[in-house]
Amino acid sequence: MHTVTRRAALLGLCLAGAAVSGCSFTPVTFSDGATPTPGGSVDPTVTLDPEFFVRAGDGAAKTLTEGNRAEQRFSTPHLDGVLVNHFVGDGLSLATAEQVEQDAPIRAPEGHELAAFTLRGGLPSFIETVGGSADVQLRIGDRRVPLPNLFNTFSTEAGTYLAQWEMVCFCVPTGAEILLEVTDQDRTIVVDLRTGLPRVDEDWRATTGFRERWAIACEPTNGVFSRDFTTLPPPGLDEESGTLHIGLQPDTSAGMLPWTPAQGWAPDGQQWLVVAMNARVEWKARVPPELTINVPASFLHRTPDGAQVEAVDPPSITTDAIATQKADLEVVWPVSGRDTASTISFNAVGELSVDYTDAAGVPAQFTSQAQPLEFALTATPLQR
Repeated sequence: MHTVTRRAALLGLCLAGAAVSGCSFTPVTFSDGATPTPGGSVDPTVTLDPEFFVRAGDGAAKTLTEGNRAEQRFSTPHLDGVLVNHFVGDGLSLATAEQVEQDAPIRAPEGHELAAFTLRGGLPSFIETVGGSADVQLRIGDRRVPLPNLFNTFSTEAGTYLAQWEMVCFCVPTGAEILLEVTDQDRTIVVDLRTGLPRVDEDWRATTGFRERWAIACEPTNGVFSRDFTTLPPPGLDEESGTLHIGLQPDTSAGMLPWTPAQGWAPDGQQWLVVAMNARVEWKARVPPELTINVPASFLHRTPDGAQVEAVDPPSITTDAIATQKADLEVVWPVSGRDTASTISFNAVGELSVDYTDAAGVPAQFTSQAQPLEFALTATPLQR
């Protein structure tokens, strides 16, 4: 007996069906070739709404390969940043669009252009406070869009902004003006986001010192001013003599600044040279002397051409306040900010007195020749 397999039975049915109908079958051949594709491709690019606006401030590094390299720094008292790349055109690739939370290439709608720019945070001269901060806005034609809390907060521990990078992408009417505006302490600086160039005006020039910073070296690093003194007591009291020592260790790390919270903006074309003196006071006498130092007359700044300027702040300080650490001596001069070499000198000028047990404020005078302290300053541009 023959066993009929399922395959043979099916083949028999097929042959029988063909005989009855008079039809024949064309063999079907299968291959391992690629799956057929449609004749035309679908454009994945998304046309944006005219109101499209996205700000990516997650802090991750941003790339804008379609853009133009600018590396234009913009700085004010409380903000420091760099315009890295800027772009205005018809559309952006998927790689760029993904950085502003889009999942396809993007293009501007009719009558509009697509604009984008990347910013990198720097090192501000002053930390933002309730009373001192920068207001950042984007001007798109006649419309203003606030960009609050740019770069998030500056971390003094890390020495950087918490969001080191930002990217902004938006639609703009064709040909409309696109400006980045930063207002701080009543001055506004402007960068054109089409060209990547600043608007060079009075406010831009006034903030030069925040963009172009200098490292200032001081030689020698410290010194001691000493003078002998004698009291001028009233009848019935004996003279007292001694020596007053005032030590200085200038700290020039603050450099030159166009604006400070205490002085405000420096005069046109000048900057404030701010030097913390780290002063200390000692004396050799039975009674402690007190000198009210006339700071402008005592601290002078000189340039190689012989120009000399007095300090402007503070107006005075007492040796008692220094000795008891009730006040720090931080001296400020208005300088050009263009001299790479200069000197500062100290020759104590002021009213000297001594407190006796039975009489306060007894006048005294210096009896030895003054030997002023002099420190040479060398300024070198900082690479930023």
